[in-house]
Amino acid sequence: MDFISIVLRQGDTYLVLLHNKQGIWTFPLGKIEPGETSHDCVVREAWEELGIRVEQAELRFTTKHLSEKSRYFQGFHYEILSYEGEPFNKEPEKHSGLQWFSKLTLIAQEITKNHHVMHAFKSGLYDI
Repeated sequence: MDFISIVLRQGDTYLVLLHNKQGIWTFPLGKIEPGETSHDCVVREAWEELGIRVEQAELRFTTKHLSEKSRYFQGFHYEILSYEGEPFNKEPEKHSGLQWFSKLTLIAQEITKNHHVMHAFKSGLYDI
């Protein structure tokens, strides 16, 4: 199933969530529901996971993946440029923490396992 990832910047820091089951930091993610656009999914997931209302989000890049069942699916990687509200961990049953990290810390300490997003950070895609 296609999915989205969200990069949310505050100054020179970026928001990540600590996933309960996997015990890893991750950018907010979500599966695109049937009939939903990737942008609509970003708006929905930002509200469901972070309690913010997206005003403007930009698609930064897409990725293609092959599932274990040999089915292709796509990742849509967005940056939220403006929003209303203060982000908080709205799903404590899924995430045990929310934290802002600098880009340098994310890269140097490999805080998150979102490999495609981290490659985009290293290549300067989020320096726009």
